[in-house]
Amino acid sequence: MFSLPHARKPQHMIYDSNCNAMHCMKGWACVDTFHHKTKHKASNVFCHEHCDMKAYPKLLDDDGKYYFNSSIAEQINVWFGGFHNIC
Repeated sequence: MFSLPHARKPQHMIYDSNCNAMHCMKGWACVDTFHHKTKHKASNVFCHEHCDMKAYPKLLDDDGKYYFNSSIAEQINVWFGGFHNIC
């Protein structure tokens, strides 16, 4: 979700089709492995129970490795950030 720095952030999201969104989101909204380890505290029970990629075996191949590199988007964003001043 888009957020402005220092904006007041409610603890609730209001959306006209939330029932559909929540149905679709349950079971597929994960935190990438790097941020799951470094950004989310162990005390954040919800995150660790519902957003850990390891909890979803369909994301792993037969060797127990992830099908994709979830950190690559972060690396690409940093790379694209270098072009921000050109625009």
